[in-house]
Amino acid sequence: MGPPGHGASGAATSGDATSGYTKSGTGHPGAGYSGAGYSGAGYSGAGYSGAELPAAAAKIGMAMRRRSGRDGAGGFTLLEVLVTLVVLGFLFAGLAQGVQFGLTAWQTQVRTVDRNGDLDAVDRTLRRLVEQADPGVADDPPRLTGTARGVEFFTRLPQSVTTLPSRLASVTLDVDGAHRLVMRWIPAAHAEPLGKPPAPTETVLLGGVDHLDLAYWHAGPKAGWMTAWAEPEIPLLVRIRLVFPKGSGRRWPDIVAAPMRTRIDE
Repeated sequence: MGPPGHGASGAATSGDATSGYTKSGTGHPGAGYSGAGYSGAGYSGAGYSGAELPAAAAKIGMAMRRRSGRDGAGGFTLLEVLVTLVVLGFLFAGLAQGVQFGLTAWQTQVRTVDRNGDLDAVDRTLRRLVEQADPGVADDPPRLTGTARGVEFFTRLPQSVTTLPSRLASVTLDVDGAHRLVMRWIPAAHAEPLGKPPAPTETVLLGGVDHLDLAYWHAGPKAGWMTAWAEPEIPLLVRIRLVFPKGSGRRWPDIVAAPMRTRIDE
């Protein structure tokens, strides 16, 4: 038989009735499981007994998994973020192309308006000159002679061109060697000048013109367009076609005007 406290009877657990874990024979009552064991601060004090621990742990794990699942459902996955970025990229690319197309169309329209603005002014000027051509009278026949490349006639100038009392002038229209549509005019003299006639005033109407293509409508038995005019009467219609150099991209409709048939006295 060994020493007291180390035998079989001494190794018996005298505290089994209270906690089932206290070793009375070891000599450590203060460090045993009864003082810091599960009976005082263990799960039995928190509402769980030793037999209920596995079930409680399972419930806690399920609750944590359900909570993490709800949190994940409120956010975005990486795939969703990538798809959103791709869609936004396409939208921004289409918007940029639309803005670029709008700017290009606007610039083209501005260039077209600027280029055609001069042609529109020339159209009005030429049409007015032909419409105001002097038809003459019995003792003063009309003076209009022309070819396919130029024409000379008496007409009334616009008020903005001259400040002379009489706006009646002899006008010549043609294209010079610098490819400019030029109007040369001399005020109409009511009498033969004693000295040297005045030099004509030259006005450039339009640049970049290759040549003029003129035609005159004859209403006689053989009615039709004529490429030259030297008749004693004034033609019914005058057609002016502006021909531009090839590759310039400039075009303008034919200008067809009817000279007045009765002289207007100033």
